[in-house]
Amino acid sequence: MKRLKYLFLELGWFLPVIVGQWLFAPHILRSKWQAIPLIALPAALYLTLRDRAALRDGTWTISEESSTGVNIAGVPIKEAIFFLLTSWVSAQGVILLSDERAPGELAGLKTRLQSRRRCKHTDRR
Repeated sequence: MKRLKYLFLELGWFLPVIVGQWLFAPHILRSKWQAIPLIALPAALYLTLRDRAALRDGTWTISEESSTGVNIAGVPIKEAIFFLLTSWVSAQGVILLSDERAPGELAGLKTRLQSRRRCKHTDRR
């Protein structure tokens, strides 16, 4: 189980962010979903290859105790997945923030949060 701990932690860290981005503005991400892998995959590949070079050159090491033993391109799978998830979250964030509808979405979110806060405050009285 120790070998899978980091992998499960990664999913626990990233999936709420990815899902949250989709809940925030699903119509924006749905309209540009094809761009997500086009942005994320090359970035993840680059980071994975740089990690492989750093591991090979001894810049850093990865404990065998916490590694699954499965490698992708000479890099432990947990590292490659980390780079993929990091790149995926970043790609979605760039798409969301660069869309012309984003300011309206942010304003709507702020209004919903303020309304929810007022309702909770009113309920306490």
